[in-house]
Amino acid sequence: MLPDDIQLQKLIEITKGDKEAAEERQEDLLHLGVAILAAFTYVPLNVSFKAQVQKIKVSRFLSKKLLEPSNLTFTKNWLVFLRHPTSCINVLKALYSLCMSNQNMCLYIAKQNAQISAIYDILSEKIELPPMVVNEIIEIAIHLMSTIIIQLFEMPITESSTTK
Repeated sequence: MLPDDIQLQKLIEITKGDKEAAEERQEDLLHLGVAILAAFTYVPLNVSFKAQVQKIKVSRFLSKKLLEPSNLTFTKNWLVFLRHPTSCINVLKALYSLCMSNQNMCLYIAKQNAQISAIYDILSEKIELPPMVVNEIIEIAIHLMSTIIIQLFEMPITESSTTK
């Protein structure tokens, strides 16, 4: 999910040598990928039971795939978007659904100091968040942390919080 130089070169060709436009398009594609994961997994309010069941199935499948050793680099790159103001909400939505469907995803996140720190930073509003959705982002982050705590029966602690 990080910029890919080969893809960037292809986009530069498509944009007839306009590197700035190609970089913007590449960034848009990365954010679209993040949004797609949220759309496939997150169960919003007022959806049919059938849709809920299907999204839970997709969440289980994707959580297993994201935890496979061959996909961990992708997973780490995707989780970097927790700190990105416009994609933060979509990563949180997907991550919440993935953690709800798979305890191993909770364990993985709890062991990732950078991701737990990012979630704590979101909750304490240390990350710049879009004003229109800041309440929703914080609400989803609270649900995510609650899910991790309930699934693991403990509170994830970052290294920085243990050294104080």
